[in-house]
Amino acid sequence: MRLFGLFGTLLLFLVGCKSDAERARAMLTEAQTLLRQGKLEQSEMRLNEIVAKYGHTPEATEANRILYEFDAAKEEGRIKEKHNVETALKSFWLDTNRWPTEQEGLRVLLNGENIPNWHGPYWPPKQAEGLGGFEYHLDSNHRPEVRINRSVPAKFPAPTS
Repeated sequence: MRLFGLFGTLLLFLVGCKSDAERARAMLTEAQTLLRQGKLEQSEMRLNEIVAKYGHTPEATEANRILYEFDAAKEEGRIKEKHNVETALKSFWLDTNRWPTEQEGLRVLLNGENIPNWHGPYWPPKQAEGLGGFEYHLDSNHRPEVRINRSVPAKFPAPTS
């Protein structure tokens, strides 16, 4: 009788436990809900958690697929942002008839009060931290080179209205 009681308790415990796939499915549903709500960073964290904890499940495969799309969107955003920085540099050059020095860097797009004919800012001040995602150099012909700084984590592109 006692064996049945222990076995019965164990059976009830196991029936009450969710499987890894069920837990992963619930987390994936939560991540997708966060995504629909525009909470991209929270959704990304939940998806990474699914992959880390339940990597052997189909839900983890789906989470990886969504994370890949996130990475592609971030990279596309970086490329567009790089183009915008290059456009701002061209506007600076048209006004001042020179490129920023390496010492001035990209910050001169925000503040160049002491520079003759500076009519900026050439970059939105509210997006100043975005300039940190790029490296600025002058090449051997003294032409600007803007490179994406891969050591700075990519962010999700700002929503367009």
